[in-house]
Amino acid sequence: MMSDSMIIRMIDAPKMKISGLGEYCANDILTLFADPAPNFTQTWSIINGEIIGINTADSVKIRMQKSGMIQLERKQGNCTFLQRDSVRVYPAVF
Repeated sequence: MMSDSMIIRMIDAPKMKISGLGEYCANDILTLFADPAPNFTQTWSIINGEIIGINTADSVKIRMQKSGMIQLERKQGNCTFLQRDSVRVYPAVF
């Protein structure tokens, strides 16, 4: 009896910590960072704000209108790693 062989390749999880988080005022522009992850594609996304410039580098510039969430997604092959953090924003005072 003959069986097929299968190769399983293990992928080490990339570092996913998001740095630069804190408390901000509405419409502040802030830059968030993650450690480089060679061989992974990455995408930043945001809720309640906008990304300024590209969203596929190790850092991202964002402007928040109100408190929301930032997400970093890193992929290699069929493996996906996600990190989400909240961004606290104080409302503008006039």
